[in-house]
Amino acid sequence: MQLLDYVATYPDAVIRFKRSDMILYIHSDAAYLVLPKARSRIAGYYFLSNNVRDGEDPPLNGAVLVECKKLDPVASSSAESETGGLYNNAQNGVPMQNDLEFLDHPQPDDGTPLVTDNASSHGLLTKLMKPKRAKAWDMRYHWLEDRIQQKQFKLIWRKGIENLADYFTKHHHPAVHQKMRYKYLQRINAMIDQQWPSIRKQLPHTRLARVCYKRQLQLASNLAAYMASYLPITQDSAFPLLS
Repeated sequence: MQLLDYVATYPDAVIRFKRSDMILYIHSDAAYLVLPKARSRIAGYYFLSNNVRDGEDPPLNGAVLVECKKLDPVASSSAESETGGLYNNAQNGVPMQNDLEFLDHPQPDDGTPLVTDNASSHGLLTKLMKPKRAKAWDMRYHWLEDRIQQKQFKLIWRKGIENLADYFTKHHHPAVHQKMRYKYLQRINAMIDQQWPSIRKQLPHTRLARVCYKRQLQLASNLAAYMASYLPITQDSAFPLLS
């Protein structure tokens, strides 16, 4: 029912991909004990963006993969569930790293950025904290710790509000969905509405001409988005009328 409501409200929503340096970024999050039988939910948001300096946030881009799933083992703490999510997302990221390197898109020397909002998990995996009684999750912990030490991944702590995977792990009120939707989806016709004032000045001063031309732009944009889903082109190049 929620899906049908969304489609009816936003019939022209698209994922927009922008040209970038093809650097892989992974945001990881987990929701502790939110599923039946004491299970946790984990999520990952994977996208390609520009190479930025330490401490800077990369420009947002369309997701190449969004994963949201149940963590099968019962986690004994929030930090354990977060580490389980990091482990799952890091394993998914390894073949992506290899593919990007094969396509001549080198990744950062200090590792693929892997973002978490859990300070305990970040401290344990970067050796800023000493673990105690962590036998139940040693395998995931040691595998990820080794990959961080080998600089295959660079673990970064960010606030939950800055973690793009946080949105997918929880059940939100409709108002939250509307507030957060701009980060993940864009409306084709919204881009036309944004540029319409400058376009309008160049048209004849008749209401019929303006309405017809605006409708032509919307149809052309919808057709370009449809073609972009089948042709290997970026969405920026799919809107020549708007550039």
